[in-house]
Amino acid sequence: MDYTGERLIPGRKGLELLELEHRARYTLASRYAAGQHALDLGSGSGYGSALLGETAEQVLGLDISAEAVEYAQSTYGNDRVRFAVADLSDDDVVDQIRALHPEPFGCITCFEVLEHVDFSGKLLQNAVELLAPRGHLVISTPNIDYPFDVDKNNPHHVKEYTLDEFHNLLERYFKKVRVAGQQVHLVSAIGGTEDVDVEWDEWRGQDAAVAKYFVAVCGNAKSTEAAPTGILATSDAHLKVLQTKLQEVRQDQAVKAQRIRTLESNLDDVRQALPKESRERLERLEAALAAETDRNAARVAALEADLNEMRGKLHDFPKENRERLERLEAALLAESERNTVIEERNSALEANELSVMERVAALEASDLAAMERVAALEASDL
Repeated sequence: MDYTGERLIPGRKGLELLELEHRARYTLASRYAAGQHALDLGSGSGYGSALLGETAEQVLGLDISAEAVEYAQSTYGNDRVRFAVADLSDDDVVDQIRALHPEPFGCITCFEVLEHVDFSGKLLQNAVELLAPRGHLVISTPNIDYPFDVDKNNPHHVKEYTLDEFHNLLERYFKKVRVAGQQVHLVSAIGGTEDVDVEWDEWRGQDAAVAKYFVAVCGNAKSTEAAPTGILATSDAHLKVLQTKLQEVRQDQAVKAQRIRTLESNLDDVRQALPKESRERLERLEAALAAETDRNAARVAALEADLNEMRGKLHDFPKENRERLERLEAALLAESERNTVIEERNSALEANELSVMERVAALEASDLAAMERVAALEASDL
């Protein structure tokens, strides 16, 4: 199974921090799954269900992708952990799950699924029906207000949540809701950290209130649950790999920057060598292309603004907005293709101008040769 950005596959280089975040959530959930029958909604590649299986009595992992389920079953399936294909939006999905596993579940996990669906209410109501009376739902979602996200527009996300939106949504279906923020911290440890008191100091710390994800533990039992907490430590080997890759990228950028400067210098020389008429024509073409590029950029910006607005409203009017979103994305793609055509035309025009310069040079050489022949004839007449 190939990594597409929608389902995490463990062991992929460059994705170690993402894997750490995902594993931390399942490590937390394994405490609630201990000795229980567990259900993993959106099990993906299956590694999380396998982690739950280390403490749970039985685990059933469900995913809409047949490819993902086949990969998970062949990689992680055993006598305690199994996987099945299920569409969580189906009206009879609860009956489908009970046909696979008649007993109620003491723990249900739903990590990074809520933001992918436009039926959040149905999803949570189904979890309520499938949970045992004292069971727990452990659920997570990204923080839409996280300020350091370099990929704000995830194409797989339908609706993202603020803390209040996430908490209020869960409280519609569960009497007890405890939400905690999840962050990754870089820590340098000296000496052992197990079974001893550790003094924590901070350098260039991040605001603890700015969580990257929200993780909630929900239930309908009368007992009061504390907010979920947990720490999953790993080595910094992945940082060294990323540092090496960053150095390679910077070196490549330096080479390309020097190449660009050389090409720009050569282009200036070519412009100066062109006859005045050709130079003026080239300047007019460049001005026209710049104006067309600006107009296209304005259209693209307007389309992107509409697109972002529609993404924000998609969960309220899913069908109508989804159709409009598809039209906007098609228009945006058309504009991008049009920009590509303009760039190709620009390259062709520059090549044509160079050809014109070469022809001018050839004509000048031909004129010079003709003048030399005339001079030779005149000399012979004398």
